[in-house]
Amino acid sequence: MLAATTWAQVEPFVRDIIATRCIEMTRRQIEEHQRTLAYFGDWVVQTGMVNLDDCLTPDVIDVYRNDRAQEVLPVMAERERKMLRALAGIAPSVERRDVSTASEPQRPYSDAELAVFHTWASHQRTPRQQVGCMAVFGLAAGCGLTSSEILAVRDTDLLVVHGAPAVRVERDGRVVPVVDRWGHCLQRVMESAPAGLLVAPAASDRRGAMRTVLDGSKGEAKPIPARLRVTWLVAHLEAGTPVTALLQASGMTSIDSLRRALSYVRPMSADRAFAALRMTGAVR
Repeated sequence: MLAATTWAQVEPFVRDIIATRCIEMTRRQIEEHQRTLAYFGDWVVQTGMVNLDDCLTPDVIDVYRNDRAQEVLPVMAERERKMLRALAGIAPSVERRDVSTASEPQRPYSDAELAVFHTWASHQRTPRQQVGCMAVFGLAAGCGLTSSEILAVRDTDLLVVHGAPAVRVERDGRVVPVVDRWGHCLQRVMESAPAGLLVAPAASDRRGAMRTVLDGSKGEAKPIPARLRVTWLVAHLEAGTPVTALLQASGMTSIDSLRRALSYVRPMSADRAFAALRMTGAVR
């Protein structure tokens, strides 16, 4: 995901931290911490704020979290912040937060806005741009992927599971089916995508690739991937998707991560709530 020159600078820092502070972790946990350290190290190198040897401090981590929250959901940026603080040996009991994590997330998109973004993705200048923009829309609105997860998706990660289009997420290997409403979007990408990365395959700066794709696309109205993800979350919550399934598909680890999205869930009718509480459609 990183440019070769950047990784050459970051690799010793990442390897040393992983080797000395992740000894008792599972392979999946090590991979997740390694990925978080790589993104953080890349940011440190690009900003030139401090040397890599001096970057694992509370203030630097907090500034990174704020920048990172512009690319992914704030709850994901906060999760990475906690990982970095743990790796730095900072006790949770003395954490200082310069911003509230209880702030409201960006509102989900309306059906009318989603229709506009679907048209945007469908009418780009070149087939390559159409694939990239349709992948952004389909993977965020249809599968709930974050920007960084979308940028890592390759053509080989697009699957058909039980007859439905789905995507394998490189970050943790989870497989997420697309919601039926946007299944045709992912199907179109699967039919047209060349080999390799789906979005901005030639971009060496992967952290800024999403912004480059959106800014370079045709059209006035362009989606924000984080808001598409919130739209996906709210749609599932309103549809009654089991929380355990939604947590796994979203890549979240705690139900607290869903709390802020709940503020956008529309009230259920009394009849529907009564039927749901009776569990008449429950699987036995």
